[in-house]
Formats: sequence, structure tokens, C-alpha cells
Amino acid sequence: MARTMERVHDKPRRRRGLRRLAWALAGFALVIAIVEVSLRRMGYTQRAVMYFDQDIGFRSWPNQTRWQLGRDMQPTVLMRLNGEGFRGPLLDRERTAGVTRVVTLGDSYNFGLGVEDTETYPVQLERELHAAQPGAYEVMDVSYPGWAPANETAAYVHIIRDYSPDVVVLGFTFNDLQPPDAGFRYTDNWFFRWFGTSAIGWAITTKGLNKLPDFVIEPDESTQALNAKYFEDPNAVPLRAAEPIAEPFWEATMPALLELRDVTASDGVRLLVAYFPDRQQIDRLQALAAQGDVGPAERSSACQLQEELGRRCAQAGIEFLDTTDALWKAQSNPFDGLEPGHPGATGYGIMARQVAEVLR
Repeated sequence: MARTMERVHDKPRRRRGLRRLAWALAGFALVIAIVEVSLRRMGYTQRAVMYFDQDIGFRSWPNQTRWQLGRDMQPTVLMRLNGEGFRGPLLDRERTAGVTRVVTLGDSYNFGLGVEDTETYPVQLERELHAAQPGAYEVMDVSYPGWAPANETAAYVHIIRDYSPDVVVLGFTFNDLQPPDAGFRYTDNWFFRWFGTSAIGWAITTKGLNKLPDFVIEPDESTQALNAKYFEDPNAVPLRAAEPIAEPFWEATMPALLELRDVTASDGVRLLVAYFPDRQQIDRLQALAAQGDVGPAERSSACQLQEELGRRCAQAGIEFLDTTDALWKAQSNPFDGLEPGHPGATGYGIMARQVAEVLR
């Protein structure tokens, strides 16, 4: 009898426990929904911003409108990606007679982190070219933050060739001696398969899980070791690019530039490699200038990378442009954008003018 009464009393408790659980689950679901909606408004839409391309490495999904998020995770710049997944206008594959077609290749400097769509270097390059010869040029950008010369050369082979350019301008930047990275396993991991279609899943992936070793695609052990060596001090290699410490990294980088030289030459395409300096290099030169004249020795102390790149390009027969002096001697701050490590509209405009002068 006592056991029967216990069971009778247990039923209301279980019902109350189930109701509490139901309310807790409903509350949790509501919180998840609010977070999901908030993240989508911040730019984490239900589809991943990038994916792994077997031929190129990581690249963006096409036809997106995305907010770049600042350090406080607030939207800063609205970025519109075209039908190939890149920023700026997408040209027709059919050429217009008498119009010189220029394609710019590069990483986040080309992509234009921290500035509006109308302020990126490729867009300003087209404006500079039109200012001198209206209607004589058209410019399309093929770039993505984090790309290395190996990604860019692959992008030429698998994407740009179809657009039959006359000129390709590759923007080489401070971290381009970093060994090529195949990208993150955004579309080939258990978490992404289950949760990657949600904004919450994408935010967790890009802000946390992508930093785990399991998410990195780089099967080659020698490249992994070289990458580990590079990141012991990411500034050491580019700042000492003419010294023996940098030689293994040149050996990993130059084959991509030489391949790009060869494939563009076989297509009858003019190749220009343009060096775009890092902010710390500009700050260093301006600090030296404040103390007196910047002679060859003083310049080399901050610019080993671009000087060594220019020397190697000359040896390989690759046309080369160094925009460093124009940037550090500018009257206005070239790094006036929303992204501290990248030029602002002023800096991108200076870069565009330098490239336009060479192309004209």
C-alpha cells in the first residue's frame, strides 16, 4: 500500500519535472532563435562565406552580400560579392573590341578589407585608367583574404583564363612568403555537415573551430613544418627576406610566380607583379624620415622583402613595381581605413595610381 501511494505521489512530480524541462527547452530554443537572427543581421547568413575548392583552395561562395565585422563584432563595411565570389564588377566573357582587359590578383589588400566597394584598389585602378583614357580599360578583381601566390596562380589557371585578359597584376604583400595554405576544411568536417547551414554554426566555425588542427587541410608534412617555422616569428622572414633565414620560404613561393609567368606568357598576357607594403614598413620609413634623410641603407633596413622580390623578378624576367615610396611619402595617411592592418581609401588610391601609371 505504501509503495502504491509513493507511485501516486511520484506522478505529479514527474509531470512537474516534464513541464519544467519543456519550459527550459522552449526557453533555450527561443534564445537560439534570437541569437540566430542576430548573427544573420551581423552578416553570418545561413550559408558559409567560403568553401574549399579542390583546384584553388579556399574561396568565397558567389552572389553574396556580407558585412565585414569589426573587432567589437559590429558591422562595418557592406561587401557585395559577384557571380564568381569576388568583390567588384564581374566582366562578360565576351570581349569588347578596343578595350584593354586588366585582372588584378591578390589577397586582402586586393580584396579591400576595411573600405567600401567603391574604394577598393581594383575599382580605383579602373577609375585612374579611365581618367586618362575613357573607355579604354576594364578591370576585374580575383582575390580573397589569405591567398598566397600559389592560390593566385591556380585562380589564373582555373578562373581568369576564361575571361581572356590582356594584363594580369598580381599584388604581392608582406605575408606572401608564408607557405601556401590549402585552406580550412569548412565543407568537410562533422560540425559543418550538421550545423554549418546555420548562422550560429558558421560563427562557431569561423571564430573557433577553424583554429583547431583538424580543420586545416595541409597533408604535406614539409609544408606543415615550414609553416610552423614561419609562425615562430611572422615578422622575421619578411623583414630578413634577403638573408639565409628566408631562403626556404622563397623556394616555396617562387615556383608559383614562375608558373604564373609561364602560363600568362603562353596566353600572350602581360604580367605585372606589384608590391604593396605593410603598415609597419611604412611606419618605420616615416620614423626614419623624421630623423633625417632615408638613404639606401636606411630603406633596406625596412624593405628587404620588396627589394629581394624585385631582384628575383628581374632575374626571372617578370615586370615588377614597388609602391612603397609612394605610400610612405604620401601627405595623407595611407592606412586611414577601418581595418588597422590594411590601407584605407587613401592608400588604395595611391596604389591604384602607381599601377595605372605603369599600365598606361
